[in-house]
Amino acid sequence: MYFTEFRLINFGLYPGEHVIDVRPPADQATTDRPITLIGGRNGAGKTTILEAVRLCLYGSVALGKGTKRAAYERYLLGRIHRLPGAPQGLAFAGVGVGFVHTVGGAEHTFSMRRMWQRQRSGVAETVDVTRDGAPLPAPELAIWEPFLYDLLPPGLADLFFFDGEKIQALADDPDYTALGEAIRSLLGLDLLDRLRGDLVAYQNRQRRSGNVGLDAQIAELNARRTVLDAEFALAHTEEAHLASLIGQAQSQVEAAERQLASEGGDIAIRRDNLKQQADNLRERIRRYERAVAEHAAGLLPFAIIPQLTLALKDRLELDERVEQYIQVSSTADEFIERFDQQLDYQKDWIGPIKLSNKDHGVLRRSLKQLAREIRSSMVHADDVALAAETIIHPLEKDERRELIRWLDQATGALPQQIGPLGDDLRAAMDELATVESSLDSLPAEEHVQPLLQQLSALQRELGALEVRHKTQELLVEQIRKRRAALDHEEKALSTRLMRGDDPSQRVRLAGRAQQVLVRYEEALRQRRLGELENAIVECFSRLSRKGRYIRRIAIDPATFATTLYSQKGDALPREQLSAGEKQIYAVAVLWALRLVSGRSLPIIIDTPLGRLDSDHRRRLVQHYFPHASHQVVLLSTDTEIDAALYADLAPAIARTYQLTYRPGEAGSQVEPGYFWPQAEEELAL
Repeated sequence: MYFTEFRLINFGLYPGEHVIDVRPPADQATTDRPITLIGGRNGAGKTTILEAVRLCLYGSVALGKGTKRAAYERYLLGRIHRLPGAPQGLAFAGVGVGFVHTVGGAEHTFSMRRMWQRQRSGVAETVDVTRDGAPLPAPELAIWEPFLYDLLPPGLADLFFFDGEKIQALADDPDYTALGEAIRSLLGLDLLDRLRGDLVAYQNRQRRSGNVGLDAQIAELNARRTVLDAEFALAHTEEAHLASLIGQAQSQVEAAERQLASEGGDIAIRRDNLKQQADNLRERIRRYERAVAEHAAGLLPFAIIPQLTLALKDRLELDERVEQYIQVSSTADEFIERFDQQLDYQKDWIGPIKLSNKDHGVLRRSLKQLAREIRSSMVHADDVALAAETIIHPLEKDERRELIRWLDQATGALPQQIGPLGDDLRAAMDELATVESSLDSLPAEEHVQPLLQQLSALQRELGALEVRHKTQELLVEQIRKRRAALDHEEKALSTRLMRGDDPSQRVRLAGRAQQVLVRYEEALRQRRLGELENAIVECFSRLSRKGRYIRRIAIDPATFATTLYSQKGDALPREQLSAGEKQIYAVAVLWALRLVSGRSLPIIIDTPLGRLDSDHRRRLVQHYFPHASHQVVLLSTDTEIDAALYADLAPAIARTYQLTYRPGEAGSQVEPGYFWPQAEEELAL
């Protein structure tokens, strides 16, 4: 899943409508340049963008789970942009996001827009969703929120959309409350708490009712559903765990490939260069072939047979002359015929002039002869032969002229265009053959063999993990089908509800479900916390300038209290870390939580470098931002990501924007580029 756009309409500091395009460039993979960098000085509206994304996705939940409707409406009114000098803001505002997500094996583009309007009685709020440009059908719109929450759970939002305050809260977390909330969101423990609470409430209601109402099948079905839900959660967790292991294995494969490239000497370097040349040449050939295909769909077939094309053009021009001749001759003949009839049958054509019959006949014959001479002068002598011709291609005049123009292009300009294109295509194919021949002829050096064997072993391990992951996906799908079967069974039972129930049996089933949830939570904590500990150590080592300063981390499953251990195995109180190291540790925790979650989601980070020194800033720029996710949106000031850090980050940047506050308008504008004019030029390069 990745975002395509953020939309702000009269929201906060932004008057009017602003659309921020965050799509990956169309000509490269998402992970090549995953970063969209949005710069703005303090007060320009960076945090407003992060706030808009959260609000659009989660509505009142973005303000907190217990937010009352009245408080939410006051918040919405307060976020409508205020015009300078106006007592109140505008009448309406809105936020929107667009994203691409694969559903059922097909990729779809979704657009979500949340609008609200000031009214006398409060606030009118609407949510519109489109898929691939068409409004979502009403049945699907009714379940949009569960679909969205399954894709982007609100409890996990802080792991993917966070700011400097979130980093600081983790860094200054004396009682591990912030870390505990993040871990509970990651593990879904809040959901388990709600399930247990619902089961307790259910048991209490059954004990209080004491009646024998519904058939015991309903209770047994509910218990089966609870157990099946637990199985599904465990299977889904295992699937995410395998996805995390695959990510780690892919990182190890990439590291082995880098080591092979660095230690393989000139041969490895030359092989990589040749592979890059081959890839570039294949892309160029594909581009030439697409251009040739476009011409082939047009006039190219006519250019290939110029003699026939010229013959067709000549025939069309002859048809045009024949048609003109026929039109002129037919008009003239019709006139002569009417003129003769008037002379022969109308006695008063000469008017009051008195002539003898003889003179009258002479005048009539003279006029007829004159009319025929005029008719003969209307047809050119060279066109007389056209009378024996027939029209081969009966077309409208405009159609014939358009077709003749196309044939002129096919025999004139097109060969001049297609000739160089064909030469370029042949040259590229010849060059590719040369490069591929050079690749085939490269010998393997003996000292590279161990690295190749190591790489091969890692690739086999990765393949085995992918097979396990595929098997786990099938298991999850099977459980999902069993859940669907339970839904169907429940509907069938609902139509046959009968009086009579065993409350004690239902209470016992609910108790068994609680026991399953307890065992599941214990297993979940044990497994996932171990993964998280290892991931935090790895992430911290990559970000800290001291390298593997921390050997391991232990997280208490009950309190989430964290103990750090040095390379010597000594406990290292977190208080001994410097302020900058605490910040780096907090970023490492967020990074590790995202990795262990197994969810491939974009990341939005607001002002992440405010409290770091230059060394740690550079390490985050070099080792975290380009690898944090397949899509990263950074909101930064010019003092956080300055000119030097921008130069380090530029190879991973896909788009840049600058937020400019305009005091006269009391609002901000979104403009392309970063703080320096040369930044856009560097990005283009």
